[in-house]
Amino acid sequence: MASLCTSGCLIVFFITAPALGYPLEFAQSLRILEIVLPVFLGYLGAGALYVFRSTSPDDRMTFRPAAAPLIGPLLKGPVAVFAVAAIALIVAFGMTNGKDAAPGSGISIDQFAAGMTTILGLLTVTTNVAVVYLFQNSGKTPEQVKESGHSAQP
Repeated sequence: MASLCTSGCLIVFFITAPALGYPLEFAQSLRILEIVLPVFLGYLGAGALYVFRSTSPDDRMTFRPAAAPLIGPLLKGPVAVFAVAAIALIVAFGMTNGKDAAPGSGISIDQFAAGMTTILGLLTVTTNVAVVYLFQNSGKTPEQVKESGHSAQP
C-alpha cells in the first residue's frame, strides 16, 4: 500500500509540477511519468489480482522465528529510502534548475530521469520480492497450500 501511495503521489506531482512553477516543461514531466507509471500499474495489478482471485487460501502466514524481526524493516525500509531519495532528487532538481540557478549548471532531465529510474528500481525489486512471497499461494485452494508445505495458520 505504501509503494502504491508513493507512486501515486509521484504521478500527481509530475502532472501538476509544470503548472505549479516547478522547473520542468510538460514534455519533460511526461518523460518522468513514463518511468513512474509502469511501477504504479504493477503495484495496482498485483493488488487487484490478490483481492479478486477466485479461491482464497488462509490469509495468515508465518515466518521462521529468526527471520520474523527482519520483516518490518525489509518491508518499510525500502519505502522510507525511496521517499527520502525521491524528495531529495525532486528538491535538488528544482533548486539547481530554478530561476535563481546559474544557466546550464543544474541537473539535466536525463540525469533526473536516471535518478528516478534508479530509486524506483530499488523500491520495485525489494517490494516485489515481498509480494511474491506473501502472495505465492494466490489462486490455490487451502488444500493445495497445505500439500505444498507452506505454513498458513487459520
